[in-house]
Amino acid sequence: MSMQKSKSNKVVGMVLGLAMFFGAGVSQVSALTLSELIELLILSDVIAPDKIEEARELARTHKPTQPSVPGVTEGFTFTRNLSIGMTGNDVKMLQVVLNSDVATQVAATGVGSAGSETSTFGPLTKAAVVKFQDKYAAEVLTPVNLTKGTGFVGPSTRAKLNTLTATTDPTDPTDPTDPTDPTDPVSTVDELTVVAAAIQPSSSLAVKNAARVPFTKFTATAGLEDVTLTGVIIERVGFVDRAAFSRVLLLDENGTQVGAARTLNSSHQAVVGEAVVIPAGESRTFIVAGNMSDLEGRGGEAGGLNIVGINASSPVAGLLPISGALHTMNETLDIGKATLTVSSFDPDTDRDKEVGSTDIRFAGIRV
Repeated sequence: MSMQKSKSNKVVGMVLGLAMFFGAGVSQVSALTLSELIELLILSDVIAPDKIEEARELARTHKPTQPSVPGVTEGFTFTRNLSIGMTGNDVKMLQVVLNSDVATQVAATGVGSAGSETSTFGPLTKAAVVKFQDKYAAEVLTPVNLTKGTGFVGPSTRAKLNTLTATTDPTDPTDPTDPTDPTDPVSTVDELTVVAAAIQPSSSLAVKNAARVPFTKFTATAGLEDVTLTGVIIERVGFVDRAAFSRVLLLDENGTQVGAARTLNSSHQAVVGEAVVIPAGESRTFIVAGNMSDLEGRGGEAGGLNIVGINASSPVAGLLPISGALHTMNETLDIGKATLTVSSFDPDTDRDKEVGSTDIRFAGIRV
């Protein structure tokens, strides 16, 4: 802080103290500008004649500190990711910021409303965060390739929150050597954001011996750097035994299998997939699927495959578990079968053909 600012602060303090000493009420003092108070003191001969110009110059150049969001502790910054179920003072500060704008408020009245914020991240807070993210989509969602708020407070959301709550102390234009106050640091930790896909597979029948039955769909988005997704931890849920699944596997958005199919362990879990590089700022969608067993004695049971963990080369941000469809096991329906035979169209012999020949028959089959 420069010497000139120190003098300005002393003048302000002296003005307020003397004004109150002379009987001015607090509301009257706050209604006057610094320039008006200094002129009052000059007329009252409180400021010496040789200090009048200095006092007036200080009044012209003085800039008050810009306040942060009312209710947020001065100097506070959001430093960790927040999601539903978490607690802490930062959750309360989050609710205070959200309640400062009617478009993003947690609640209009009662618990969670302005003045009644709590330290618990519940459904109302999540819904308010979604509204906040949608309002500031260009700064919060677009950088991570999202189009709708998720309710998860990750790096981009925290950066915007810190921008809104930052207290600034403007640089004195008459003192170019006075450094500006440092801004709140924004986390540079790169993350892989994982969210449930907007459209999940519909709950239906899982027929005996069916292959690649889709259960749960999710989207993974890389941050500022490329991220390698190395595995997806899935868990059997519902009223169905793990024996209903002969194998579980991971598919990409095109239906191509990623890595080997696995069996569920005694904890009803498996790690599926293989190393997949997701370029910086891009998203990939994956589907957790199951190959069904013969389901003998399991007809009518219902279950699903939840995503409970993600293995990656960077920290992972997202609300887990991710749930998808709950399929009902069916042991009576048969999947149609196709029989292939050689047709009369097949040449059934080797032939020599000239280079450049077209419309050559190599094989013929009948289904």
